Amino acid sequence: YGTGVFNPQLSFAGGFYANIQYGKIFSTHLEALFLYRNAKSTDKAINVRFSGVNIPFILEFNLFNKKKTHPFINTGLNTLIGIGSKYSLTPPSGFQILRPLSMSPVSFGGLIGGGVYIHTPNKPIKIEARFSYDFFEVNNITIGSDKMRNANFMVMASYPLL
Repeated sequence: YGTGVFNPQLSFAGGFYANIQYGKIFSTHLEALFLYRNAKSTDKAINVRFSGVNIPFILEFNLFNKKKTHPFINTGLNTLIGIGSKYSLTPPSGFQILRPLSMSPVSFGGLIGGGVYIHTPNKPIKIEARFSYDFFEVNNITIGSDKMRNANFMVMASYPLL
C-alpha cells in the first residue's frame, strides 16, 4: 500500500513511571504512558491516527554517576495496547490496496535509549531519547511482509513527583 514510508510528525506521550534503584549505577523502571500519534505516508495516500497505552519495562545504567549532570543508557521490553485508531485513504490513480490496513491492538517489542540526568537543588530532571520497535503482534489481520508495525522515537523530559 503506497510507499509504506511515513513522514515524521509530532505526537504526544504523557504518563507516570516508578523506579527501583539498585546501587548507584543500575535501576529498573516501569512506565505507563498515554501515546497519541498522527502519521502520513510520504505519498499522502494514508493518514493514520493512533492512540494507546505504552507500558515499557526498562533496565537503566548510569554513567559517571558522581557528577552533577551525568548520562545514562537503557534497554528493555515494550508493550503497546491500542485504544483507538483511524485511517483515512486518498489513493492516487492506479493505487491498489492488496491487504487489509490494520494495526494490531496489542504488540510487544524492545527498546533502547539514552539521555542525561540534570541534578537540581531538589530533584533530578531526566531528559531522554528512546526508540522502540514492536516485533510481535496479537490479532493483526494484516499478512505478508508489509505488516504495519508499531515503532516510536520519543524525546521526553521527566521530573519525580515523590
